[in-house]
Amino acid sequence: MPHDDHLRLYLAHRAALIEYAAPLVGCRARAEDVVQEAWIRFATAAGRGQADAGIVHPVAYLYRIVRNLSVDWTRRLAVEATPGEQGDWLAGVPSPAASPERETAARADLRVVAEALADLPDPRGSPSRCIGSPG
Repeated sequence: MPHDDHLRLYLAHRAALIEYAAPLVGCRARAEDVVQEAWIRFATAAGRGQADAGIVHPVAYLYRIVRNLSVDWTRRLAVEATPGEQGDWLAGVPSPAASPERETAARADLRVVAEALADLPDPRGSPSRCIGSPG
């Protein structure tokens, strides 16, 4: 099968291949990536003459490539999502950043302290701010 025929075959089935891959990988964007990778593998094999050797149904071959890549992709994502032994100890380390609630509470406390300090008499003995001194 000439290269142009491979390309026409791929383009004719691309949308259906994406629809096939989407539920397997859980996302249409990933499915498009998988189908693109399938085309690269299909075209590479065809370029080496392997696609014509013994492949009676090239469409079925494309679907098999998409399925295998989808399974590989799903496995890889599952492994990457699983925390490894190296990261397990990090789960128990508290974050040094304050939560928004704690930061808001701390600011409110600072406001109360600032207001209380403003109400104190001047430490240099200013008569206008001393309690009991005439005003």
